[in-house]
Amino acid sequence: MRKFEIVLKNDRDSKAIIEYLAGFESAITVKRPDLKAYWLVGHAHDLEWQLRKSRTSVDHLGKVKHTYTVKWDFRLGDGTHLSDTLNSEVRRFFQEIVFCMRDNPSLEGGVKSNASLMGRMQALRCFFSWIFSPDLNIEPRTHFLSRVSGSHLSQFIEEYSTGGTFTCMRVGERILAKVSKETGKKLAPRDIYNLTQKDCRTVINFLKEFDCYTINNYGAKAIDRGKLGKLMSLGIGERYGKRYTRFLRQFEPEIKERYPEILVPIKLEGEHPSHKTLFFDQAEEPGNNKIWINAFLMSMQLFAAFKTIFPGKTIPATIRMAHLRNNTRQAANGTPWIPLPISLHILNKAIGFLLNDGDDVIQATNRLLTLLNEECKGKNVYFTNPAKKPVRRQIIQRASNYTSLNFDRAISTQPRKDGTFVRERDYDSWRKEPPLSDLVDLLYASCIIVISTLKPLRIDELLELKYNCLSLKNRDGYWLEQTIAKSSNQDQRVQRNFPIPALAARAIIYLQLLNDLSRKFTANGKTSESKYLFFKIAHLFVHKEKNHASIINADSIKDCLIAFCDYIEVPLDAYGRRWYVNIHELRKSFLLTFFWTYKHSSLDACRWIAGHSDPEHVLAYIQANIPGEEMVEVEAQYAQQQLRLFSTNQKLTELENLEKLNGDVCQHFNVKSVSMLDEIDLNDWLEFAISSGRYKIVAYDIGDEASNFGARVAIEINKNVSMS
Repeated sequence: MRKFEIVLKNDRDSKAIIEYLAGFESAITVKRPDLKAYWLVGHAHDLEWQLRKSRTSVDHLGKVKHTYTVKWDFRLGDGTHLSDTLNSEVRRFFQEIVFCMRDNPSLEGGVKSNASLMGRMQALRCFFSWIFSPDLNIEPRTHFLSRVSGSHLSQFIEEYSTGGTFTCMRVGERILAKVSKETGKKLAPRDIYNLTQKDCRTVINFLKEFDCYTINNYGAKAIDRGKLGKLMSLGIGERYGKRYTRFLRQFEPEIKERYPEILVPIKLEGEHPSHKTLFFDQAEEPGNNKIWINAFLMSMQLFAAFKTIFPGKTIPATIRMAHLRNNTRQAANGTPWIPLPISLHILNKAIGFLLNDGDDVIQATNRLLTLLNEECKGKNVYFTNPAKKPVRRQIIQRASNYTSLNFDRAISTQPRKDGTFVRERDYDSWRKEPPLSDLVDLLYASCIIVISTLKPLRIDELLELKYNCLSLKNRDGYWLEQTIAKSSNQDQRVQRNFPIPALAARAIIYLQLLNDLSRKFTANGKTSESKYLFFKIAHLFVHKEKNHASIINADSIKDCLIAFCDYIEVPLDAYGRRWYVNIHELRKSFLLTFFWTYKHSSLDACRWIAGHSDPEHVLAYIQANIPGEEMVEVEAQYAQQQLRLFSTNQKLTELENLEKLNGDVCQHFNVKSVSMLDEIDLNDWLEFAISSGRYKIVAYDIGDEASNFGARVAIEINKNVSMS
């Protein structure tokens, strides 16, 4: 082999190489925290962290808006709170080590954005609480994380995967222990989810004694979670989750009688239970997947790497994280597919609302706000102010002369025991004549559905669209400029342009018109927030001088989409559940339809449209690099979901001819039901079966408007291909 002699001819070359190596070393070296950073509003020792987003701003009152929030006041495993004085030192340690994790993004497993940090914090908060449990003998006030062992991490992962915070913090057992102590009746069941009728009556009588029941928004007697939490000294994070609801449902007989098979929440967000409402047995299944486990172990690995910053305090570096990762049961779950008939039905109705009602809603809103500002002379006529009702009526009457739309609200009031009133929607009346304020929300929902179905976007990408995001290129149609959520540098995201259909462009134009009204008829119409497309006016019955607008958030979008699905009456399933779509499901529906329509030849185009530059990240559910394999994986996951539904109840499946596939799977694995199979084994077999040509998923018979576009999907079997 020929040898090369490298000679640096001058000091300039040497200096350049030294600077390069120094920069590389700086990038991979753990930094000592100064506890302030660009990504954090305030100081690391604050009890509440505000993490910046790209659209973070300050409102007219000087309050910081549009941030992620991390609260450091939560209950610990020994009954104290992290904000208590005796925990101040360990709290500051937790805050500093998490700060280091976020402030060193270039490290292996580093957190590169605030959105990623929020994704890790739920499990970390539970872990920080869990290690205070006396039986673990970790003693974090004295030893911080230094006594945490590999077996501790394995135990936490198992418990958190099984039942989240409810299981880790023994919430059910603590409630029963409290009731047992107060009543003098022993309650120590083997299975806390299946108490005897006698034990249930004991708990119910105890809760009645402390007035822990209320009437929920669908008229059933339910446990007041707030009162129960205070009575049982539960932390805020311990009052939620499917296991918590499953446990408490034993003491809510009215709800269980009305919905005997599904675990309906105590408060419905829409007219009916959501499609995500679980069956009772599903609530006891592991609910967390490999994504959080990998993220949690990466956090532990980073904590161990900070041993020089926190000597004697952090996770021991001797723990084998890779071993834990490989030996942990990892249940795979993800976003469900929207059934094709439902997807087409919702899109069709959204387009119809956009084209048929969009102009009327915009014009009526403009007319109402114009009259309000002409006649009110700076006075507030918001509908909750009784003294202003005559003025409000006159304005509504004048505005009504210009449109057939309803300006009032189809809401009835029902008295509570405490003398207050609960506002309930009469859905039948509301659908016939929705008020203008709700029509505006329905228009927002229609625009969101059309945009997200025809151009896949993540929720943050949608909310970060700018007012001037749309452009029309000569002989090249409409183009959308958007941020890419998973392509960021210090939370400043990359901007890219994508072609969009004319219908999606029309939806954006309507959103621009709504933004124009918000700018024109609010006191803060010229703030920096107004440059965002979703700058929405707060109220329709408030004068400009007292009215404000703001960028809507993810919860507002969720509420709009729920209202739209109720308005168009998306069909219910066999258990009375309605499919209330969300942005991620619409994104996934687009990609599935794209795959099935254009097959392998356009996978690169799909990657590009979806905003993924790395082939390994074509969504969380498409992993392969070789063109063609992505299609097989998508279809295998879809088939697996349908088989799981089939094993639960045959009424829930939309895939025709599924009986044969189910029989072949059970015969191959020698089981009675696919529910007995490991997720990975079943997925591998399905991928092989589809790629070999034995099975093919075919969408056919799209139908027409009269049948709500009742698309049909079936398994096609090639008997000439053997699976042996």
